[in-house]
Amino acid sequence: QLLRQTLGDSNIDYKANGGYELFLEKDDLIYESCIEQMSRINSLLAFLFKSDIYHVVSNRFHFSKVKKQYIYNKFEGQLDPGKMMQTLLQRAQKSGVKILNNVEVESYEELNHTVKIKTDAFELNTQNLILTTNGFTNALLPIDLSPARAQVLITKPIQNLEIKGTFHMDCGYYYFRNIDERVLLGGGRNLDIEGETTAYFATTSKIQTELERLLKEV
Repeated sequence: QLLRQTLGDSNIDYKANGGYELFLEKDDLIYESCIEQMSRINSLLAFLFKSDIYHVVSNRFHFSKVKKQYIYNKFEGQLDPGKMMQTLLQRAQKSGVKILNNVEVESYEELNHTVKIKTDAFELNTQNLILTTNGFTNALLPIDLSPARAQVLITKPIQNLEIKGTFHMDCGYYYFRNIDERVLLGGGRNLDIEGETTAYFATTSKIQTELERLLKEV
């Protein structure tokens, strides 16, 4: 709600199409466990949403190789992260925030009243330094925080695409959604947890092949 109020629904292409949890045919134990816990989770969150969040619905989108029923969350929405970031950047720049892209912070040193920052292009001093780069932060701080790469593919436009909403599958390791008559599909890091625990940008054939298989078969 804060994000929508701050940026506006049209600026982030917000749509309330709901969210779905799909279960592969082989995942009997996971499926049964989630179905059993659904009412308990609904009751825990009833004070906030004033109605049940999760419901069981039939395979309305006619996916293959998944259970004939999904778990549906009517409150889940979707947005365009590119449009969101563009609007955030414009808002920040109008407020006088200077944004320096493609500058790598190599190290920093805390002095008496300032912080000395060394980048790959220049050095500067600042009164305060905040590190907010998630998976990249462990290169600067001795903290137990590892990056997790996420591969994504997007289709060409599909005429009369019926899929509407956000979809999660295989314990959340896969995610797909509709965007501009296309399907965006990502995930698969569970196929190579060690290899995908990296800050290096690349595409691996093992995961790419599996994403393409899921796209075609499911």
